[in-house]
Amino acid sequence: MDTLLFTLNAVLPAFLIIGIGILAGRTTPNLDPIPLARLGTYFTTPALIASTVSKAEISAELAGHIALAYVLFLLLLSGVTVLLTRGHSVKRRSTALVTTLFSNTGNMGLSLSLFAYGHAGLERSVIIFVLSMLFLFTLGPALMAGENSRFGRRLLETWKLPPVWAAVGGILINIGHVQLPLIVSRVLELLGGAAVPLMLLLLGIQINRSWSWDLKSINWLAVGLKTIAAPLVAVAVGMLLRLRGLELSVLVLTASLPTAVNVFGVVVEMNGDYEDAGRTIFMSTILSLVSIGLCILLSHTFLK
Repeated sequence: MDTLLFTLNAVLPAFLIIGIGILAGRTTPNLDPIPLARLGTYFTTPALIASTVSKAEISAELAGHIALAYVLFLLLLSGVTVLLTRGHSVKRRSTALVTTLFSNTGNMGLSLSLFAYGHAGLERSVIIFVLSMLFLFTLGPALMAGENSRFGRRLLETWKLPPVWAAVGGILINIGHVQLPLIVSRVLELLGGAAVPLMLLLLGIQINRSWSWDLKSINWLAVGLKTIAAPLVAVAVGMLLRLRGLELSVLVLTASLPTAVNVFGVVVEMNGDYEDAGRTIFMSTILSLVSIGLCILLSHTFLK
């Protein structure tokens, strides 16, 4: 009973805020999420990352181990996805690959790690979030394009994003043992505190805008890969690398997250099947209530 209550307390707050976002989108038809998204990208999310990373009590060895586990997870999951999507068109296969690999490590990953595993979980989740963002905006377009002609340009554009520099700055402050002025530290904490609810509200607004039940076979396959295969691959990677406790729990939680909303923009820009992407994002988010709940429940029971 205590484990079930723990799981509900970790999962339901995030999904209730997403529900409020859906309600806001329905009751305010002209609500434009783009300015809100930019507030998150340029202010609140960088503040959260800088504040968390600069104070993180994680050794470089542990951070490297988490990064290695996440990269290996992506490689194995991409192999499974390519294998199971054979027979579909190249356009649909590439879209399925991108929607399967890149999870919502921002909107949901940071918040759920915080709710489920506290500040220590958030510290570990930030490492995965920064890596996933880098991969999404570099490897994502390259996978969609089927060529590397735009890879260098996309990589340069990624390094212009404030969250990346916030992570770099936070790391330098951390390893240099720099003590920030109290006013700066409090500004970062206050701005960062707004990041999680803002990201969850934005996810709800986006779900309302892309609501669709018209699912194709490739959508169900992508959703199945996202909600079933991905957590199993994460467990396999954890066993292979002998991860334990919080590190394994955060990796499995990351694997159970739905497709990142930002994937839709990447697919549109690279002329992918954006309708398939929208359906997969929507359905994986709905079903993730079950997959995330099960992952947190099982990790709280067996992965302590």
